[in-house]
Amino acid sequence: MATYFIFGAFETFFPVYLISQGFEAYLIGIFFAVQVLSIALTKPFFGKMADKQDPRYQIMVGLMLSGFSVFLAWFVQKERTVLPLKV
Repeated sequence: MATYFIFGAFETFFPVYLISQGFEAYLIGIFFAVQVLSIALTKPFFGKMADKQDPRYQIMVGLMLSGFSVFLAWFVQKERTVLPLKV
C-alpha cells in the first residue's frame, strides 16, 4: 500500500516540480511514458519470476538497488542531472 501512495505522490508532484524548473511539457510526458512502458513490460516477467521463486529475494534485491541509487544520488551534482534532460 505504501508503494502505491509513494508512486501516486511522485506522479502528482514531480511534474509540477519539473515545470517550475523550466522543463517543457513534452519532455515531462516522454519521461512518464517511458516510466509506464518500462513498468508494463517488466511486470509480467517479474511476476512469473515471483511465482517460481521466493518473492523475498526480489524484494531484497529491489531494496538494495534502491538504497544504492539513493547512495549514488549524494555524488551527483545538480548541473549534471538537469542538463541531459534539457538537451
